[in-house]
Amino acid sequence: SHGTAITNTANLASSNAVDADDSINFQVDSFPNLGISKSASTDSVGTGSILTYSIILDNTGTDVAYITSVVDTLPSNFIYQTGTTSGFFNDNPTITNNILSWNGLWALQPGSTQIDFNVTVGMTRGLYTNSAGSWGTNVDTTFIIATAPLQVISPELTLLKNVDLATAVPGDTLVYSVLYSNIGDDETSFIFIQQAIPNNTVYLENSAAGVLMTIQYSHDNGFNYDTNQTPPVTNISYQRSTPLGAGMSETIEFKVIIQ
Repeated sequence: SHGTAITNTANLASSNAVDADDSINFQVDSFPNLGISKSASTDSVGTGSILTYSIILDNTGTDVAYITSVVDTLPSNFIYQTGTTSGFFNDNPTITNNILSWNGLWALQPGSTQIDFNVTVGMTRGLYTNSAGSWGTNVDTTFIIATAPLQVISPELTLLKNVDLATAVPGDTLVYSVLYSNIGDDETSFIFIQQAIPNNTVYLENSAAGVLMTIQYSHDNGFNYDTNQTPPVTNISYQRSTPLGAGMSETIEFKVIIQ
């Protein structure tokens, strides 16, 4: 270890010469050398998901590193999950704004160790990075920024409503359609669309349609729904539980007769 004195002695003996010896003394220089890195359990995740971050401490030196603090700066809309720290230590951090701080005294032998913890991902799409750092009594401060890149994805729905006629007279049939599109970067798992029957029109039975949609009808302005199409139909609901992938679109429609 650091400071250890080592002496090496050589002896010479001969039957016809004077004996001799010599020694060399030196002191061992041994130091820790601490590095840090960080990773995420995936490089792409949906909004609101649970994610595991890992901080890796690497002592590439030849002596023990005495660590007194590890810090991690989360993206501002991510939330640490209490009780999830594990690995080199398992205490909850002190949290100030979005900065996690673990403080104590830990001895890291030459080699590497890992600290894992979970967070709840924020609800805003985008690319997020992290920063992390550590320091101790006998090591230099180490800090990394813009690390562990993570793409947060989510669906985003848009609706575009259309009617097939610009002008009409009583007795004409109008076809209403809605184009719904997922312009986000993740699939959506549930879609619910409600349509009110326009005033002065009557719903045309069996005209409501939509791919992979479960369709129900209201007779009391949307308070209750069933599968009965008996007049008066005041509202129609369309429910889709089959995922709609990113970049995909589908259409629903219904017909009414002008009174």
